[in-house]
Amino acid sequence: MFIKEIKKKDTHSKLKYTYHRLVESYRTPKGPRHRNVLNLGHLDLPRSEWKDLANRIEEITKGMEPLFPVSEAVETLAKHYAKLLSEKTINTSALIEESVKAEYYDVDINSIKNENLRSIGAEHVVHSYYEKIGMDKIFKELGLSKRDRSLSEILIANRLIAPGSEKHAHEWMLERSGMKDLLGFQDGNTGLSSFYRVMDRIYEHKEEIEEKLSKNQKELFELKESLILYDLTNTFFEGRKYDEKITFGRSKEKRSDCRLITLGMTIDEDGFLKKSRFFAGNVSEPSTLRQILEENKKDTKPTLIIDAGIATDENIKLIKEMGYNYICVSRTKPKEEVDEDSLIVIKSDDKNKVEAKLIEENGETFLFCKSALRESKERSMLEKFRKKFEEGLDYIKEGLTKKHGIKSYERVIERIGRLKERSHGIHQLYEIDIKKDEKGRTTELSYKFLEKETVLKRYSGTYYLRTNRKDLDESSLWHLYITLTGIEDSFRTLKDELSLRPVFHRKTARIEAHLFIALLAYQVLNAIRHTLRQKGYTLKWKTLREKLATHSIMTTSMKTRDKKKILLRHCSEPDYQ
Repeated sequence: MFIKEIKKKDTHSKLKYTYHRLVESYRTPKGPRHRNVLNLGHLDLPRSEWKDLANRIEEITKGMEPLFPVSEAVETLAKHYAKLLSEKTINTSALIEESVKAEYYDVDINSIKNENLRSIGAEHVVHSYYEKIGMDKIFKELGLSKRDRSLSEILIANRLIAPGSEKHAHEWMLERSGMKDLLGFQDGNTGLSSFYRVMDRIYEHKEEIEEKLSKNQKELFELKESLILYDLTNTFFEGRKYDEKITFGRSKEKRSDCRLITLGMTIDEDGFLKKSRFFAGNVSEPSTLRQILEENKKDTKPTLIIDAGIATDENIKLIKEMGYNYICVSRTKPKEEVDEDSLIVIKSDDKNKVEAKLIEENGETFLFCKSALRESKERSMLEKFRKKFEEGLDYIKEGLTKKHGIKSYERVIERIGRLKERSHGIHQLYEIDIKKDEKGRTTELSYKFLEKETVLKRYSGTYYLRTNRKDLDESSLWHLYITLTGIEDSFRTLKDELSLRPVFHRKTARIEAHLFIALLAYQVLNAIRHTLRQKGYTLKWKTLREKLATHSIMTTSMKTRDKKKILLRHCSEPDYQ
């Protein structure tokens, strides 16, 4: 073997490039020939050491000790390239099926080594469903090369198995995962920039990819798509310089110190993503609906389910004009008062009891709901808010008796005002009395909790649903609305199991491309979960991938009696059933 230097010139930029190949000579009837063994990339090594490197690579691959000592740099490079060469030439048939032909060798058992251990269990499951929902086929139709399709699958699989940044995905591919074995991907010189490039290219076809995936999933899983759930969430960024779309806003994670981008999603009743859209971080929830409705136009209109944040009167009017049915939490109450003694029990178990009653008004149906579990949660919130508000008042009160405490009447009033702003409206339940002396100093502060029925009703576990459908009874309407928890579960999955946040990119296009990879990973995950649910399994993906982590692929090497080296790339037996 020897190393050959290749020089090329870019015809457009006129730049010159130099890279190196490991080459070997072989004889043919027409004379000696050269063939490429391995692309080495650009080799930063003195020419005088090239032959030493080539010889050492050959020695390592054959399991031989070095005949002559080499430099540390040569030894390090030789081990790296020998590993790449082994991965390229190794027998991987054991990944597919057991060999049908038995082979026997006399081997030295003391020479047996297991190395290059990589996870393969979760990778195999993800790869199977990636193929099942037709994602690779879609990318092929969009013109992506085999190499780019492999990189795309590795990016998406990384979000499912070991979620992180593109840099993290690159390291995961090289050091911890068996995805390269699974895909037959042998490009060991793939750099981080390749991941960015393929991610950007995928995002260029976002609309087409979502449309094709939605169609594939509907046919594959026989989805009804009678309901469409729509909601928004946002994610925050670490850094400072961003495009205009990345703005400060109300953070779902309470990260008011970070800029945000908003993600809007529509999913069906089975959790399958239909459409997604990215908005500015400070977007108003109600203003996003028109665009989403127009993008989901169909001949048969499904019922749209939204929460109170989007269900303004203007949006309800828009939904009607576009021919949709709707179910939402009502922002207003009907005029008719509800007699709670006439409520119908629509759910009753150890966890919760829900009572309800239908009310017809102005061509719409309202459903008054009372939930014991919700009441318990709201009362707990009330006590939490009360405690925090009273602690604030006590802190101000203590300052009146301290040596350097704030005693100025105007300052005390100002501090109480700021405390009220953060009290979630609890201050309405308090009577606060402040006294001052002739010098304008506060001498006394006292407060009293008032049981105001109108305010306490906010924490009684009651709410109204609103719909234009006339074919639903109390139980059916409530259970349809509860499916909205499906999109909340989807957001939790994206943020918790697929690490949607935080984001470290700066340009909007790259940020949205990064988030879109997470959405594609969600598409694969929901297909897996849908199949498991149909078979009665409700395991979380985090739990499942931990079980799958016991399945690995490794390289086993051994020496035969006649000093030959055998290399086998094979899978372990998994511990899960």
